[in-house]
Amino acid sequence: MWQRFQQVGFSIFSKALLFLGVTLFSLNVPAFLNDNDPNNFFDLVEQAPQVMVGQVTQVKVPEPGKSYFLIQLKIDGVLSGEESSKNITVFQEQVFPKELPPGKVGQKLLVLLAPLPKYTAYQPAWDQGARYRFFGAASGVWDLNRFPELSQHAQNILKAKTGGKVAVEKRKDLLLALLTSGAVEVQNSGALGLGATPLSKGALTQEEETQIYQALEPAKLSSAGQRALIEALKKSQSIPVLERIADQMSGVSKWAAVRALEDLGHPRNTASLLEDYRKGDSAEKTRALSQIVRKPDAPATDFLRQMLGGSEEYSLKREAIIKMGEVGGKRNEIVLMEQVREGGAGEELVSAQALLALGKLSSAPAAQSAIKMLDSPSKVLRDAAILSLYLNQDPTAARYMQERFVKDDHGHFYPRRRHQSEIPGAAPEGNGHSH
Repeated sequence: MWQRFQQVGFSIFSKALLFLGVTLFSLNVPAFLNDNDPNNFFDLVEQAPQVMVGQVTQVKVPEPGKSYFLIQLKIDGVLSGEESSKNITVFQEQVFPKELPPGKVGQKLLVLLAPLPKYTAYQPAWDQGARYRFFGAASGVWDLNRFPELSQHAQNILKAKTGGKVAVEKRKDLLLALLTSGAVEVQNSGALGLGATPLSKGALTQEEETQIYQALEPAKLSSAGQRALIEALKKSQSIPVLERIADQMSGVSKWAAVRALEDLGHPRNTASLLEDYRKGDSAEKTRALSQIVRKPDAPATDFLRQMLGGSEEYSLKREAIIKMGEVGGKRNEIVLMEQVREGGAGEELVSAQALLALGKLSSAPAAQSAIKMLDSPSKVLRDAAILSLYLNQDPTAARYMQERFVKDDHGHFYPRRRHQSEIPGAAPEGNGHSH
């Protein structure tokens, strides 16, 4: 009895521990002190409890068994917050074993600081005089020898704060100023902030539009930063500069501008898109195809027809077909059916991809196109035709599939024979559907 009680008791205790462990693991507990800090310069400066300028006097690397740096600073100026001591010690967690400390002796730094919590885990750091941590971790430490302008940027942001935040009407000018920084991370901060700032039509002056254009031109910004600046231009409805970007740039900025112009009722014309395709590399060609397949005119139709039947690499043909299936439309359906019907030798994969795209269009003509290919001598095309019919939501396809095919437990389709149980293990090459 006692042994049984021990077994039951141990089982209950184990389950309780498991439940407790899962519950604690599920709690939103930050792994590091900075996990909930902002991750860009503007927001960090705006929200930092203290902002100071100081010089590194000592760097203590992690001791054995410890995973934090201690940085001693001689404070030269307090931009935000209060600090009576001229010398402070700042705690910084070491995330990776070979991570370098956030500063070197002699460096002049702009530092964004927050109080170091007096938790048990940080008591050894407290015992060594640490009272602060870097707000934003490494993003809260800036080398003023390399980027001396950041001190002034920080002061401007802090002066514009009212009630703990920068007023919306002041954000635009401050964020635009960040685009001139020598630090790409700070430029990105300005770009992302501008993209998120409410702007009305005409909010950007011609000079400010030029400033944004110049920030985009070197293509140093992150993809998100580039898209954010295009979003700002879109909000301001800056049509001329968006057209200039679409004409003269490439990559993320160009195609974000093309999409913005389309949203504003100024779509890029087919001739320009075809030229973009001809001049571009593989990535540019793919982006151009995304727009060309949306054009309902004859030049776009002729281009797609010739491209699918021409010598372009398969990956581009596949990309065009996938996008045609996504966009839909009668023109795309006709071109795809022509590819299925007229695709020559060596075009099996292209035609098979066209069949799958037709299935997604879910029309009766698309279903008929797939049904005709069930008698193809090519197993690749027969299989693609079956899948096309399965994807097609038109009643024609559904009815044909129900009447002529059966699906086994593994999701494979087979032609019906005399009875559903008579499913062959493998259909011989050349076998089509049965009537």
